[in-house]
Amino acid sequence: GGSVRARLRAFGVKGAEGLVKTASSDAVRYSTVPGGRILHGSVAIESVRSLAKLDGVLRITGDLSIQESTLKSADLLVLKSLTEVGGRLTLEGNAAIQLVDAFENLERARGIYFGFNPGITRVSLPKLKEIEAALIFEANTALGDIHLPAFTKGGLYVHVHDNQALTTVLMPSFTSTKGELSFVDNPRLITVRLASKAKPATIGALELMKNGAASFPLLFANVVKT
Repeated sequence: GGSVRARLRAFGVKGAEGLVKTASSDAVRYSTVPGGRILHGSVAIESVRSLAKLDGVLRITGDLSIQESTLKSADLLVLKSLTEVGGRLTLEGNAAIQLVDAFENLERARGIYFGFNPGITRVSLPKLKEIEAALIFEANTALGDIHLPAFTKGGLYVHVHDNQALTTVLMPSFTSTKGELSFVDNPRLITVRLASKAKPATIGALELMKNGAASFPLLFANVVKT
């Protein structure tokens, strides 16, 4: 919506119009597969009622957008069956969502954008393995913990920006991203775990600015810049 675009512009986010393009729910159809359903198309969720269309859905071929909704964390539990989003997964401008743990079976998405959600305190995506495009967490003012234990591969880039309460980012299985790994303006961030000494990660570029730990670069000893 317009208020989200205004906030993005205020924070100097480039390409704001593209980031907030709302998915269309008009042309969706379903097919049945063992264990559930596939939703063909893109879907925008704004209410509990609209969430019902995702009950039992294993895969969405297009985008899944949850923007400026009144949804609460418990409402998202209907998404537990979801394993893949063929397009972009967007959570943006949702004031009442606090804990993001409903995507417990999500393994893949083309891209993920979590931004401007003032209530979210923790994001846990335990089975997420890889994305093709960008992974972005920005301007989630209460977010304290990002937990991606199975995440191995970021496509274009991984950005964690302007999360004022963020203290911990755990991505122990991370192996690579083609572009930039960027942690900027996270003033309380003191714990980052990426890859391992035995299997260091490979990235295109590394950007570290205005984060919490005085010896912040030392936390990235397992990252190899290429």
